[in-house]
Amino acid sequence: MTANISDYSGLHEWLVARLGSALEPGVKAGDEEAFPEPMLAFRIGEDSMVRVPGGLVEPVRKVADGLSNDELYSVLGAYELSRVTLEQGVSVWGPTFWYFGDERTVRSGDGQAEALSRDRVDAIADPEVFWHCDWRTSAANFGIVEGGRLVALTTVRDIGAPVFEIDVDVAPDTGLRGLGGAVMKAAYRWIIEQGGLVHARTSPWNVPSARLLRSVGLRNVLCELVGTRGGFKVPPQPLGKPRADTVVHDHYPVWAQNSEIVRR
Repeated sequence: MTANISDYSGLHEWLVARLGSALEPGVKAGDEEAFPEPMLAFRIGEDSMVRVPGGLVEPVRKVADGLSNDELYSVLGAYELSRVTLEQGVSVWGPTFWYFGDERTVRSGDGQAEALSRDRVDAIADPEVFWHCDWRTSAANFGIVEGGRLVALTTVRDIGAPVFEIDVDVAPDTGLRGLGGAVMKAAYRWIIEQGGLVHARTSPWNVPSARLLRSVGLRNVLCELVGTRGGFKVPPQPLGKPRADTVVHDHYPVWAQNSEIVRR
């Protein structure tokens, strides 16, 4: 079940500031210079609220009015919105699940993780492995080091009181040993000690990440679509398996896949 905004102290006010308007359904114009994202849309329960530059209000409203919320907050919605936003150089990415937690939902860790300074992380972290984690601007870092090698890392970013966002990466050759959960729980406890709310994001296709966030006590509160400057990007195929023993079959043959996607 989706959690309610009212479950978390200070979250409603933080979301209002983030969106730049009251949390009321509809498409509204926002001050382009006041926000880092040229477009932001939240689905909270059955309500959808969108903030866009003034020149996109009517085109985006027309698209949104022609789609159900299930369609809008999907890859289809990102495509259909981008049909009109790309005229102003804005690509739409999403949907993304937003998770939150506080002192009531935190789960205890096993003590594997240690606090790491920015300099220490800089010395031992491979940026290509820990690419989600920006330790150079973080408020705190927690990692697991084995034999001098960093195998798991989470960074904590202060994104405006009372919310701290967690990012996490685990070295891909370490196996399923709970390393991600260990570093996240350490970061979670640190945020609670600061009197903050814990926040993390992931996409619907990233099943392992969603499972990890839920396992440490975070709960889904809303769904996001976000506009970015730059080229239009698409998500990968789903990651993970339903069960460890499941053989995952590609439903479509290679020839039916989108050949127009430019590979990284």
